[in-house]
Amino acid sequence: MSLTMIPQQFSIFRWFRTHLFLSGVIGLATVLVVETIDTPESNNLRETPERAIQMARIFSSYIVDGDVESLIHFTDQEETAERLRRSPPPSFRNILWSEVEATTLLPRSHSSLAPIDATFSPPESRMQIIRLERRDSFFVMTFVALSGPHFTNEYIEADGHPLVVTVAVRYIVKPPKTPFGRWRNRLANIDWLPDTIHEMVSGDWYLIDYRYSFNLREYYEWVRKNERRLYNQWEQDMKNTPAVIGSKDWLNGLESRASEEVKASYLWSYSTSERQLAEVLDQLSQQSKSNTIPETKLNNSFNRPSPIVE
Repeated sequence: MSLTMIPQQFSIFRWFRTHLFLSGVIGLATVLVVETIDTPESNNLRETPERAIQMARIFSSYIVDGDVESLIHFTDQEETAERLRRSPPPSFRNILWSEVEATTLLPRSHSSLAPIDATFSPPESRMQIIRLERRDSFFVMTFVALSGPHFTNEYIEADGHPLVVTVAVRYIVKPPKTPFGRWRNRLANIDWLPDTIHEMVSGDWYLIDYRYSFNLREYYEWVRKNERRLYNQWEQDMKNTPAVIGSKDWLNGLESRASEEVKASYLWSYSTSERQLAEVLDQLSQQSKSNTIPETKLNNSFNRPSPIVE
């Protein structure tokens, strides 16, 4: 074989390789176009109570921290967004623990400083749900803020008032507005792709309203304003604690008090279960009466309506 034939053979090989690559690309593009013809532009993988609770917990955490920018991004109603801009929850982001520790009268072990010093991962794990109500594709949930990641039954309180946040959310499907966006969504909805890809084009839960007692920045300001009173109370408690714990009556009554608390919790569980069942049955009965549903279709009266599409 002469040396002059080698470049020619390499040229044929490059042409064949390029032709094969282009054929593969064209073939793949054709398959994708065909697959997306009848594929929907969105799905409802996120229309679950678990996702609703997760997003509501995140929203309540944003309110506690005063993260207005993130809240507005997930706000459905322009009225709610305008309310956030006009009267935003105070931000806690610029509060540095090192500055607090250097200037406060209170010792670091003081319970009122625990919420300021606490770090939660993820941040929304601070929020503990205490009530949930649902109507169609709307949820209203109330959360209470924990003092610290290791205090599962201790809430942030200011003068006996807990830090409580209530948020209302609803499920919304927002189709893309451009032809390319619609095709991209159809592409992500192809059946043989994993659900992690499908979720990217699902509807989601958005904030429509919120209420709160106070947030973390307002709690911080309350601590600084009342730290002299809190310090004096702490000193008094420290003086009285050894005498109280060392008393015979306290030691003898410790076990009985624990037993009484457990018994009270059981009674609360029984009565609350009964009350909630009665309330829900009454609420659903009232809703059923207000709907004009033929008697032959009562078995379908609890089906969820179609998700809201904007």
